[in-house]
Amino acid sequence: MSTEESFDPIAALEALGLPNYEAKVFVALQKLGTGTAKEVSDIAEVPRSQVYGTTEALEERGLIEIQQSTPKTYRPVGLAEARERLEDRFEENSDRAFTYLEEVKDDQAGGDEQQEGVWRLNGAASIESRTCELIDAARQRVVFGLNEDVSFSQSVIDHLESQAAGPVSVIILTEDPDDVPEIAGTVVATIPPNLQGSEQAGRLLIVDDDTVLMSVVEPDGTETAIWSARSGFARILVPLVEDATIAEETPGTETDHEPA
Repeated sequence: MSTEESFDPIAALEALGLPNYEAKVFVALQKLGTGTAKEVSDIAEVPRSQVYGTTEALEERGLIEIQQSTPKTYRPVGLAEARERLEDRFEENSDRAFTYLEEVKDDQAGGDEQQEGVWRLNGAASIESRTCELIDAARQRVVFGLNEDVSFSQSVIDHLESQAAGPVSVIILTEDPDDVPEIAGTVVATIPPNLQGSEQAGRLLIVDDDTVLMSVVEPDGTETAIWSARSGFARILVPLVEDATIAEETPGTETDHEPA
């Protein structure tokens, strides 16, 4: 399979901020090396009347050079230079966009984060990110557990260890204490036998007495979670989940080791 059949360079350049015609003309000039408006139009499948304005826009971006001949001739700058300029522009636009979003975030709510209710997350990456954010928000304690289909990531371990190093108590739920990685300052608790072996269980996180996150893992490996923070729902659910899942702490499993 050829590169053009498996990859859409126009779409990729559009994702970096080039309008459709500019992306097509830029790709055409890469194929041509140098070319006139007619040659570019034929290769890029862009109306010749549109090539002139498009090439001027590309010149302003520093992506092509124009020779003032008759007819005018166009050529692209080097790929390394073009890549640097597109990446710089992408980062600049990204920074501006997220600066704006930060400024207007919760503007209509007076700046207070509104988390009341239950939220759903799809995909391990999103769930992992939210898990770490909720762990960091703990003021008193964290209860965290995983089943065998979801492994302890280094990111989660680092966040748990960071909290355990302070005034926050951290409890790790598990079916088998031997499966828990060494996380300094944490205490391991065994899940009651009647709740062990749940095939679809993913992860469970309880933070303080008002935040909970629970996930399931589908047969195809997809992880889906619900979470609620600082809400009435979470305050009701947290004690119910704790009563069902937290057995006695496993003796001798505190992993706060003295430095060697």
